[in-house]
Amino acid sequence: MLALSLRQGKSFGKWCRPSEIIDPTQFVNGRIDIASCITGYEVMQNKVGDCSVLSSLAVAAHYELKHKYQKRLISNKIYPQDYQGNPIYNPAGRYIVKLFINGTWRSVEVDDYLPVDISGRFLCAYSSKGKLWVSLLEKAYMRF
Repeated sequence: MLALSLRQGKSFGKWCRPSEIIDPTQFVNGRIDIASCITGYEVMQNKVGDCSVLSSLAVAAHYELKHKYQKRLISNKIYPQDYQGNPIYNPAGRYIVKLFINGTWRSVEVDDYLPVDISGRFLCAYSSKGKLWVSLLEKAYMRF
């Protein structure tokens, strides 16, 4: 598990899988949505001080929305994917995220265990629409 900041550690409850946290009414076809029809409005920051990263994610998501998801900057960087290049839920909880860091593409493996506080609320960044893309990208960035 990733090390938590002091601020996160003070209110840390446990590590949870998304199915334990995300409201099932936000599932798509009975599964957690990874990154369909993303927008920057759904990016929610929490106790990690990485607002520059999250604002970049929000801008990239708005770019995809503006171009009707024909030009994708981030939603197609999470694996596994379906035959159309859309990220899909992995019941095993393992994902590969491609990040362009220091001039080269890097593959970062992450799991879907996310830190929550004692009330069951996210301590990491998350999507207000119940999607995983924000949390997975933030976790991949933090791992690198």
